[in-house]
Amino acid sequence: MGEKYTLKSMAEAGYVMGLATIGEVANHMESHYDAYFLIDNFANEMEEFEKMIEGCADDSIFKYLTEEDKARLDDELEKAMNESAEGDEAL
Repeated sequence: MGEKYTLKSMAEAGYVMGLATIGEVANHMESHYDAYFLIDNFANEMEEFEKMIEGCADDSIFKYLTEEDKARLDDELEKAMNESAEGDEAL
């Protein structure tokens, strides 16, 4: 797994999905494991993942996000929603 996931990248994903804690993001990732982890190396990746989040499950995602991060994510979300709305109008 290496640098595939970090607490910051998980916090960013949580912000976008409306999740409050690292544990909630981890639960989402584990529930949808096939989208996040390689099945061929699942046991090793899960072991590394669990070590990374150990002791952080109750941490608020905001512990890992700066105001600049939140502003960037808000801009990206707004842009994506606008592009989606424009695509819907073309239908």
